[in-house]
Amino acid sequence: MLLALAGLFASLAQAEGWQASLFGNPYGPGMLLAVDKSNQKFFIFQQKSPLRVATELACTTGKDDGDKFKEGDMRTPEGVYFIQSRLSEGLDYGVYGDLAYTLNYPNPMDRIAGKTGHGIWIHGRGSADINPRDTKGCVVLAPPDLKAVAKDLSPGTPVIIARTVGWAPEDQGRQKTVDELAGALKTWAADWSHKNERFFDVFDQRGFEVTEDETFGTFKSHKLSVFKSQPWIQVMVDNIHALPGPDYWVTCFDQFYRSPTLTSQDGKRVYWKKDAEGRWRIMATEVVPVSRDLEPVYLDKRRGEVEKLLAGWRQAWQSASLDVYLSYYAPKAKQGALGNREAIAQQKKGLWAAKKPVKVRIEKAEVGLHPQGLEVTFTQTYSDSSGLTDQGIKTLVLAPENDDWVIVEEDWKKM
Repeated sequence: MLLALAGLFASLAQAEGWQASLFGNPYGPGMLLAVDKSNQKFFIFQQKSPLRVATELACTTGKDDGDKFKEGDMRTPEGVYFIQSRLSEGLDYGVYGDLAYTLNYPNPMDRIAGKTGHGIWIHGRGSADINPRDTKGCVVLAPPDLKAVAKDLSPGTPVIIARTVGWAPEDQGRQKTVDELAGALKTWAADWSHKNERFFDVFDQRGFEVTEDETFGTFKSHKLSVFKSQPWIQVMVDNIHALPGPDYWVTCFDQFYRSPTLTSQDGKRVYWKKDAEGRWRIMATEVVPVSRDLEPVYLDKRRGEVEKLLAGWRQAWQSASLDVYLSYYAPKAKQGALGNREAIAQQKKGLWAAKKPVKVRIEKAEVGLHPQGLEVTFTQTYSDSSGLTDQGIKTLVLAPENDDWVIVEEDWKKM
């Protein structure tokens, strides 16, 4: 009896379907597509403060109602999906027309739920007419409509598919959820950067093992060996977007990863779901192409940190504050022929006792990547109490240390 009731409730829930409710927020994508299965409508939403419908078209979806669960059930899936590729050759013209866009069904959350099937596309038809609920699971637009919106259907574009789709310009109540989720993502990236084992706690182990080709134990062991072998790791997340799903959220972002042995940049999608205690868990991840070159973004974010370091270092040098000056150097820092911080201390102590620095000026600082961290070059003008003045090109190599930077190499060439 109990099993029969459970089956009945599951069937009712599936028939009811997901009622998506979209809203404008700072982490929303600039554009997304949405499919309302109940009303057989296809929407293009734009978010340019506030969220608005830019295009509304008729569409047709699967013959049977409810969320797709298995191969051949004639249902259109419900959830958050993304366009994978554009197809314009080799299509069955009668079924697909001459244009189709593949979706990433089953997405990771579908696979965790045990859903099967494949080949869910947005496409046209050989004929100009479409009838409601007339596909095996795909989303079909009339050929003229599909071609009219083709410019907005590019790989990576998010597609919300639901039983019904509602929207609002903004929602302050649910904005708190989005802020919390973005905060969880940033904390995860910071724990990774700090090589903190809290990095692993946010993962749902079952979700990981269903969607990846390794056990969570193998993944953790490999990451811990990387943590141990690398003196520093930096993970920058940028261009964060958040999308609501039926019982999960997806964050899409660009990731710039750096260590002394590797610099890489990727796009990522992370699928999140709250556990029984209300904590966000990473259920699965997908790696996708990055949306833009992240090196300039990373360097721009680091520039302020470098300028702060240079200002403090210059002031300590000009005021002959030896202890403060030395605090900017790593213990094994090289300064010209000097091989460590102790040697630098002895040289500066003797030099400054005889000739006090009078002026240190820094101009035209440029920041770039270096295997050890960052390379900073600038024009340096120096004068001391003896009347000596010189000018040259100074190069500093900086390495990350906790959330700051230290000088590991210093060279100067006279102009």
